[in-house]
Amino acid sequence: MDIDQLASLVEQGMSQRQIARETGYSQTNIKYWLNKFGLQTIHPNGQQKTINQCRFCGVYVTRRKICWTCQCTLKRMTNKIRAVRYKGGECVVCGWKGNDEQVAGFEFHHTGNDKEFQVSDYWHYGWNKVKPELDKCKMLCSICHRILHNKLITSKMAKEAAIKADAAIAEENRNQ
Repeated sequence: MDIDQLASLVEQGMSQRQIARETGYSQTNIKYWLNKFGLQTIHPNGQQKTINQCRFCGVYVTRRKICWTCQCTLKRMTNKIRAVRYKGGECVVCGWKGNDEQVAGFEFHHTGNDKEFQVSDYWHYGWNKVKPELDKCKMLCSICHRILHNKLITSKMAKEAAIKADAAIAEENRNQ
């Protein structure tokens, strides 16, 4: 969409719907470009909509100060920081303590078989839904969590891998 054409139609006092009819684009598409270029139309009742810029990413939004994407991210991050503080703020294996900007380095490991859901998928739910699931977990830094899962997998395979390695070595020795 051409910004000059759109600005001209806005200056003529056309509504989003009228601009859509005039240009052949959908009203949703017109709204997108108006927001992208920071333009605003006069509402049919004569009032101008308030256009703000999201204080985090700079996207233009109407009637809010934060865009929906940043609002969701903010809620998820708030709940993650709350969960990290609730669980003590450090890895139970190595003792690493991250700050609020490093909460992505923490993960929650379920210790039993009573896992109802993966905590990271439910940050957008309320605290009352997430807290009981956190009580079933221990908090680890991402490195310790990877090592733990690697041990769980490899301990099951280690005996079979050792037998296969011994057989391969014995075969090589016979062929020499």
